[in-house]
Amino acid sequence: MDPRYLAVIPSVLVAVSIWAGFMIRTFVRGLSLPQCWRCGAAKVRRSRSDGFLDAAAGVLLLRPFRCTGCRARFYAPRFLETSRTFRKWVT
Repeated sequence: MDPRYLAVIPSVLVAVSIWAGFMIRTFVRGLSLPQCWRCGAAKVRRSRSDGFLDAAAGVLLLRPFRCTGCRARFYAPRFLETSRTFRKWVT
């Protein structure tokens, strides 16, 4: 094996670690929907998708949400969302 390829391994490990940390944090925060992870308010609604980060999150089955209490924006897994829970908050 060429030793130049060994130089790439730490970069790949860092990128995978960052991605794994983001996914773990997103799933843990998303488990308490429809409650805001920051202020605890029960008024959570879907946020409008905009930009590259939202497109990348969509590929990972994440959806942006926003708290109407503190205006915090965060991502949560799509499969945890139930349509009847969010029906009254979605405009």
